[in-house]
Amino acid sequence: MPRTTRLIGAVICTVAVVLQLPAAEPPSGREIHERLVPSCAWVVAGAEGRGTGWLVDAARKWLVTNYHVVGDSKSADVLFPVWRDGRLLAERDEYVTNMRQWRIEGKVLRRDPNRDLALIELTSVPATAKAVPLASQSASAGERVHILGNRRDLEQMWSYTSGRVRGVYRSEDGYPWRTRRLAQGCRLLALQAPINEGDSGGPAVNDRGELIGVTSAILWQAERTATAIDVTEVRAFLYPDTPPRPADPKRPDADAYGQLVRAVVLVHSPSSLSRSSGFVIDKSRRILLTTAQAAGPHERVELVFPKFEKGRVISEAAAYKDIARVKAGVIVRDTRRNLALLEAESLPAGTLEIAFAADSARPGDGLHSVGNPNGIDALWLYTALSVRQAGKIQLSSIKEDGQAGVLVLQGPGSANDGGGPIVDAKGRLVAVAGGKDGPEQQVNYAIELAEIRGFLEANRAKWDPKTADEFHGRGQRRMRIRQNDAALADFQEALRLVPTHTGALTDLPDLYRRRNESAKAWTAMQTALRQATPEQCAVPYAQRALLQMDRDKPDYALKDCDRALKIDPKCVRALVVRAEAWRRKKELAKAVADADEAIWLDANHGPAYFQRGLISMDQRDWDKALGDFTRAAELDPFDPAPLRERARAYEDKGDMEKAKRDREAAKRLE
Repeated sequence: MPRTTRLIGAVICTVAVVLQLPAAEPPSGREIHERLVPSCAWVVAGAEGRGTGWLVDAARKWLVTNYHVVGDSKSADVLFPVWRDGRLLAERDEYVTNMRQWRIEGKVLRRDPNRDLALIELTSVPATAKAVPLASQSASAGERVHILGNRRDLEQMWSYTSGRVRGVYRSEDGYPWRTRRLAQGCRLLALQAPINEGDSGGPAVNDRGELIGVTSAILWQAERTATAIDVTEVRAFLYPDTPPRPADPKRPDADAYGQLVRAVVLVHSPSSLSRSSGFVIDKSRRILLTTAQAAGPHERVELVFPKFEKGRVISEAAAYKDIARVKAGVIVRDTRRNLALLEAESLPAGTLEIAFAADSARPGDGLHSVGNPNGIDALWLYTALSVRQAGKIQLSSIKEDGQAGVLVLQGPGSANDGGGPIVDAKGRLVAVAGGKDGPEQQVNYAIELAEIRGFLEANRAKWDPKTADEFHGRGQRRMRIRQNDAALADFQEALRLVPTHTGALTDLPDLYRRRNESAKAWTAMQTALRQATPEQCAVPYAQRALLQMDRDKPDYALKDCDRALKIDPKCVRALVVRAEAWRRKKELAKAVADADEAIWLDANHGPAYFQRGLISMDQRDWDKALGDFTRAAELDPFDPAPLRERARAYEDKGDMEKAKRDREAAKRLE
């Protein structure tokens, strides 16, 4: 085979995403095995080809296996199971010993590397063998799957395994075999099932015994995810002249998966190429939960939401390459718990939220998850999990953070994908995928419910403000990441609660100016001046000076800057505005002195570096300007102005490639 407070209460009490359990008792694995095994065969082709096949048409004596099982061989030996005294012979040695007696000759009629399928015509078929029926359409994520195969690492044949369908997708990359890649562009099933070499070509069937896929490969880079060729590809391979069957519009994704996936997002951090997940916990507030690792050291990330077609999620990663991303602010990060809270700027229609379970999960509980593991060109993969134990481990890379409460889960490795929801049988949240695998196979960790509740409770003021100070604090965060409308609402609410709130009064003029509402900015500044005590007027005077500069009145601006600096000689904002005024008046020595003083007083004040960069541009000192614009962009990564000016500096230096890059980056921020 190829290698909590009010919002917490509201979240808990909201209507949960329900994972409906099947009403009828599904068939047992024993029943499936007994029904399926007469239809399966051991396929031996050439010196190396060993795999599994299954009967698709008894009348035509057709058997299907993988292309990579037969390779370029024109024929194959096929051995069906043998019973002795009513007992299935499972020992491989029996079949090897009786190869000449029991083998059935087969001719390879057709092969397709792009689908990794081969069709063998047999000279005869045992009377007990029956054709495996083909499912009418692709399986759904979360659906049970049953597999028969002849894996090489076992001495026994016709071994049965079961699992779940994780997703259905069209693979761009396929998988490697020898010196080539197979199944490129092919529709595949991602399976949560333990398969191995020798299982290739075997049938993967649903609870009705219908073929949903042909077991084909293990994606080792995706934590040993098993794959199978989807039944739609099998049907197209067998009957190329028959039009494909239309998908049943009444059969969307299974309830368990189709509901859960509508709350899950793909989280893009500016500093990471790895996939991470998150999910909505409060739709009205657009609040999402993810891991601190997923958010990274950033104040803003981007989100990708799942797309749907006829009720089924589009799983191909390629379908999301050019999709518009939704910006989200990082409200708070907790490295000890490896949790982060996000606020999305918008949510697509149809997005759902996930409610909280009342109690923590316990050992033996069966759980469900949807995430976006790395190493596979598919998204929104389902995973079935079970709780092995609960305990504490170190989740943070910072030793001083200490340990956090986790669930120890049995399930496939997460491939570093953290932040996805882990829910119980009723769709209620019990944990967050930690993106941390255990030391051995099939063990991973998730942040358990009590830690999530503690995280939300400790940071309640940051996402569910009640007081004027809390609204002002949230408004400042929103303003910094350019969520200007939301910031304005917060400042207005702070002033409604406390009309003389100094912080909101001081920030409003800057916010209105950023929104290009100069008249409102002037009015807000005048209000701040009236409300402030004489000792508090330095910043409002500096704001008035900046508004005077907007009106192209540098002399008036200089007077206001002097007023501000008389009140507070260390008022950095006034020094920066005065530097701009001197620059416009072509008095560059004075401009440099004020800019340098501002940076000396506050080495993290971005506008001071930006202003000094402009002065250096006037002095034709491109290298110094580049350094200052770079520092300004680092200090305020959401302001396009430093990037625009740095592009101009690069252009003046003759570096057109970097100039173009900066202009494009600035345009994305605008």
